[in-house]
Amino acid sequence: MSYQKVILIGNVGNDPEIRDINNGTNLAKFSVATNKSWKDKTGEWQEATQWHRVEAWRDLAEKVINKVQKGTELLIEGEIIYGSYEKDGQKVYTTSINPSLIRVLAKGKDSQTDQVISEPIRTAQDKDDAGDDLPF
Repeated sequence: MSYQKVILIGNVGNDPEIRDINNGTNLAKFSVATNKSWKDKTGEWQEATQWHRVEAWRDLAEKVINKVQKGTELLIEGEIIYGSYEKDGQKVYTTSINPSLIRVLAKGKDSQTDQVISEPIRTAQDKDDAGDDLPF
C-alpha cells in the first residue's frame, strides 16, 4: 500500500476563481504562498517563497468561494496531483494540490478565525492507524 499527503500553511495569493465544469461540478482555483527562512554561510537571513496551485472541487469549491480571499491564511491538507496538456505543440506539465481539508487560520471574509471549511477525508490507512498507541 502507498500513501501521499501534503500539508501547507500559507497565504492565499489571489481571490479564488470558480468554474462550473460539466453538469454543475464546481472547481475553485487559487494559489497559496509558503515561505522558508534560513541563515546562509555568512550568517545573513535568506527567504524563499514557493507558490502552490490549489484546486478544490464540488462542495468544497463552493465553501472556498464564500470563506477565502486574497491574503487569507490557510492550513491545507491534501494530495499532490501531476498532470499535463498540450499547448502550441508543446507538452506542458502541471502540479496542483487537491485539498481534503482546509482550515482558515486568519484574515478571511468571515471574521472568525481557525474555522474548518472541510472535514478530512479518512482513508483506510488513517482508520487502521487510529487505534495505534505508538507515537510514530
